[in-house]
Amino acid sequence: MKPAQRENKLEDSTKYHDAAFGKSSDFINYEAVISTSAEQTAITSGYLQKQWQENGCNYFHYKMDAPIHDFFVFLSGKYQLTEEIHNGVKVAVYYHPAHDMNVQKMIDAVKLSLDIYSREFSPYQHKQIQIIEFPRYR
Repeated sequence: MKPAQRENKLEDSTKYHDAAFGKSSDFINYEAVISTSAEQTAITSGYLQKQWQENGCNYFHYKMDAPIHDFFVFLSGKYQLTEEIHNGVKVAVYYHPAHDMNVQKMIDAVKLSLDIYSREFSPYQHKQIQIIEFPRYR
């Protein structure tokens, strides 16, 4: 039986762009402005730069501080937000207001994961981690 293929060594910089999207996938400088209805929150990749209301709509300006894969989503919903700062990282959970039963467990699990992975691998490279509830349909 052939042995299982091992992951690339962390020090092998030639493999840094070999992600799930393939060797030819490019990184982009990401920025987006999204509008949605007045009672909803719009979410995408990046850090929220500005939020405002205009003509009965909510607007959200997001921007990433480093290039990302050309793969992102847009979500909008009537979200409840619970967030905490843990070692300089914002841990946020956006959820339907009636679905709050495990929110604190999710935040605690992310905080514990940040502690373990930062100690065992490297410090987390972003300023936030977001968990966002969305419907089952695609």
